[in-house]
Amino acid sequence: MFGDKWPLSVPEGLVQCVRGTQAVTFRAPDASRPGNNSITYAVNGRAKTLGKDPGLGWQPLEAIWLPNPSIPGARIDISPILDLGLSLCK
Repeated sequence: MFGDKWPLSVPEGLVQCVRGTQAVTFRAPDASRPGNNSITYAVNGRAKTLGKDPGLGWQPLEAIWLPNPSIPGARIDISPILDLGLSLCK
């Protein structure tokens, strides 16, 4: 869907919006976690805040967010994923 604008190191996942919170998350498959085949990452600031709850345990997106090869110290634009997630909040 995103083509060469894909900003993450995992090949696929599920973008979600937590209803009523505007928190956007990305759920990525993780075969290395027995009994739990996915990890949820916080995409926006609201998700980062909510994700600190021990019951949620959402991971920082930076763990899978690719660096921008054209701009040292920057990352690839995440707005396509964020925009998709926010559109699901409506």
